[in-house]
Amino acid sequence: MKKFSRFTAAAAVTAAAFALCACSSNTAATSADSSAAETAAEGESVAGSDAASESESSAVDYEAVQSQIEKDMVRISLIDPVKPDDIGSVISLNYKGMAVEAPVTQEITDADVEDYLSQVLSYVQVTASDGVVQDGDTVNIDYEGKLDGVAFDGGTAQGFDLEIGSGSFIDGFEDGLIGAKEGETLDLNLTFPEEYPNNEELAGQETVFTVTINSIKRNITVDEFDDAAAQELLDDETATTESCRAQIREMLELDAMRNARGTMYNNALSAAMDASEVETNEDAINWELDLVTKSYDSSIRQQGVDLATYLGYTGSDYDTFRSELYDQAEEAAKEAVLRYAICDAEGLTFDAASTQAYMDEFGYTDEDIESLLGDAEVEQAVIWYLAGKAVIDNGSVTYVEETEAETEAEAPRETAESESTEASGDGAAETVAEEASVAAETTAEAE
Repeated sequence: MKKFSRFTAAAAVTAAAFALCACSSNTAATSADSSAAETAAEGESVAGSDAASESESSAVDYEAVQSQIEKDMVRISLIDPVKPDDIGSVISLNYKGMAVEAPVTQEITDADVEDYLSQVLSYVQVTASDGVVQDGDTVNIDYEGKLDGVAFDGGTAQGFDLEIGSGSFIDGFEDGLIGAKEGETLDLNLTFPEEYPNNEELAGQETVFTVTINSIKRNITVDEFDDAAAQELLDDETATTESCRAQIREMLELDAMRNARGTMYNNALSAAMDASEVETNEDAINWELDLVTKSYDSSIRQQGVDLATYLGYTGSDYDTFRSELYDQAEEAAKEAVLRYAICDAEGLTFDAASTQAYMDEFGYTDEDIESLLGDAEVEQAVIWYLAGKAVIDNGSVTYVEETEAETEAEAPRETAESESTEASGDGAAETVAEEASVAAETTAEAE
């Protein structure tokens, strides 16, 4: 059974709040013939001469990008973010008597629940209740293309997911499926474009595609949301619309608590940082860069693409990625010096007991920690918690409305996990997730 979840781990490693959002997607389409999409199923963007010339002109660049990706893959795989023995020194340490502002935990309303559900339904498709294909639906199909009654190479696929109206197939293919029923098999009499660079032998040819509709998925509105949709969404035959909404409320309330407490801990450590003076070194900065690199790689892999590939297809590379984060990593290293210094002064250490205390404070389970944080990140999360708590315990906290407080709602580095039910995220997280998704699609097309 799936559950709505939006896990936010206060893994304090960088002050830049590196938001990593891994939005898993259900793209279960498979093809019996890998060339089917390239030959029979390409839309106008591929059929046109401009796309063909662009593909030819980018061939050399692709080889260079692929070579760089392979080199970066090796470099990233060798990263082992072990904390250096010496990460810097404290010139002056002041963390007691701090006046800390903390936001009041947001109250979750019925409107918040409905808004979140609406966002979920805007991108998560469920089985079409009427079983009839409409524009915008995603249909899973088997198809076979024939010329003069003979199947042609690359014109056959099974279990192919096609969005109706996407223009992915030749003219008439997608429109010809509108109105068809689930389980129905039909013949589409079509003609390939006169200009068809994917396979010049098919250009202008009349063909018949035999298509079977295996399943139909579509987006629905909140008003259309019923128990059947809830059961499919949660993969639980006992689920109801009420239990689904209850799960959403529970998740949002947990989020609100974590964000409020995360803000309080961040504000406490920020006050101590402003009152103290520390120095760091290159080993510590590189350690922070290693932590960030591995975190990004782990998160983006949940999008179906590794960090090296993502960087390559967004015009960057490993060295550029790290150089752009250098200044932030330097600040993060200084903050690490401060956190460890506070823990040393208080006699606090990273161990099983302190890890459990951190988990209890933020409502995390063993499964949350194990699935979302590496060993190095767990330690940094716990040290962040211990140091922040020490500042709070030795100072005072004033609770204010969120609009009045510093609302850095996540810890210095945040890791966000979500299933296909995730409907929102912070700006940085959304950017990374969307660009990673584009990179994954680009990689698939290039291959």
